[in-house]
Amino acid sequence: MVLKGKATPGVMTMRSAAQTGRTGNQYYNEVTWTANDDGTVTQKWDVLDADGALLQVAFLVVRRRNIIRSARYLGGRRASLLLAIHVRSLRD
Repeated sequence: MVLKGKATPGVMTMRSAAQTGRTGNQYYNEVTWTANDDGTVTQKWDVLDADGALLQVAFLVVRRRNIIRSARYLGGRRASLLLAIHVRSLRD
């Protein structure tokens, strides 16, 4: 899945192209990273219908810096590097 979007100070939102579900309905995946005052980053993954209305929150997690560093051992170097770049861009 390819996500495209934009970043503003403290928030980055990215959305997929339209996907077709098992029932034939169109939906989008939208991921938002929000910088928190305590240095953590909240990541929220929403599933939206074709009109952009919320269908489901796929997950909501608060990420801390040490989790990002240890992700290299879990999810592969490239994935953790991309996540670290996104998080750093939110904090700068």
